[in-house]
Amino acid sequence: MTVREPTPRVLVTGATGFLGRRVVARLREHVEVRGTGRNPDQGRRLLEMGAEFVPADLTQPDAVRGVAEGIDVVVHCAGLSTPWGRWADFHTHNVGATGTILAEAQRAGVRRFVHISTSSVYAQPRSQRAIPETAALPPPANLYVRSKRSAERLVLESSLPSVILRPRGLFGPEDPAVLARVVRALKDRRLPVLGSEDTTIDLTYVDNAAEAVRCAVVAPESAMGGIYNVTNGEPIPLWPAIRTLAARLDLPPPGPRLPVSVVRGLAGLLEGWARMWPWAGEPRLTRYTVGLLAYSTTLDISKARSQLGYEPLVSMEQGIDRYVDWLRRREP
Repeated sequence: MTVREPTPRVLVTGATGFLGRRVVARLREHVEVRGTGRNPDQGRRLLEMGAEFVPADLTQPDAVRGVAEGIDVVVHCAGLSTPWGRWADFHTHNVGATGTILAEAQRAGVRRFVHISTSSVYAQPRSQRAIPETAALPPPANLYVRSKRSAERLVLESSLPSVILRPRGLFGPEDPAVLARVVRALKDRRLPVLGSEDTTIDLTYVDNAAEAVRCAVVAPESAMGGIYNVTNGEPIPLWPAIRTLAARLDLPPPGPRLPVSVVRGLAGLLEGWARMWPWAGEPRLTRYTVGLLAYSTTLDISKARSQLGYEPLVSMEQGIDRYVDWLRRREP
C-alpha cells in the first residue's frame, strides 16, 4: 500500500504585492498556501485563487504571532523596495520584519525558509557581466541595498534551512517599478541615453521569479543554505529595447545622449537637496538609477538551473508582449 505524503503548506509574506501575488498563484497549482499582507482588496484576490489570507503587518511582532502555525515552508516576499528613502523605514520593513518572521517560523517549527533578496547587492558604477553568486559584494549602493544585505545575513545566521533568491529587475503586468519608471520617464521626455549602445541588462519576468520560488520550495536538502541568482537568462541590449518599447506604446524615444559623469554629478546634487529637504520626497534622479541605465549588468543563473532545477517559463519577447498588452488595455 502506497502512503501519500501530506500536501505541504506554504506561507507567503507580502502576498498582496506584485511578486507575492504571482508566487501564490504559482504555488496554488501544487500546494496549500496561506498569504499575509496589508492590502485587503488584494487579499480578496488571493481568496479567489483558493489561498488562505491572513491580514498581518510584519512590522508589528504581536500581529505576526501564530501566522506560521501548521506551516512547512515560509516564502518571505514582503519588503520595502525603492531606490530612495529613510534608513529607519528600510530597517523596519526589510531588516526588522525579516527578523520577526524568522523568529515566528522557528517558533512554529517551519522546515524551510525561502527569502527573496535582490541582485542590487551587486550594484556598482561599472559594467559587470555573468555575475556569479560568489562575487565579492561592493559597498551598498544605497540604503535599500544595505537593508537587504542585512536581511540576508539574518537568514544565513538563522538555524532554519534556507534558500536566498536574488532576482534581477522584475517586470510584467502590474509592474510598479522597473518598466513603470521607464514608461513614466519616456512620457515626461526625461530619459536621456546614457552609456554605450552595447549596454546589456538582465530582467526577470515576474512569473519566472514565481517559478524560481516554486523550485526553491521543493528543492532537495542539498540546496539549503544556498544563494541563487534569478533572471530570464536572456540578456538584452538596453537602449534598443527601450526604443522598441517606446515605439510600441507611441511614446517619444529616449534622448539625447549625455555624458555619464555629468548626469551622475547632477544626481548627486539632487540627492543632496533631497536629504536637506526630505519633505520633497524621492529626487527625480539618483546615482543608483544612473548606474542601472549606464552600465551593463547580467547574472550567471547556472547555479539556480543546476541546483534548484529552475528554467524560465516565459521568454523576454513573450514577457514584454504581455506587459505592452496590459498597459494598452489599462491606458487606451
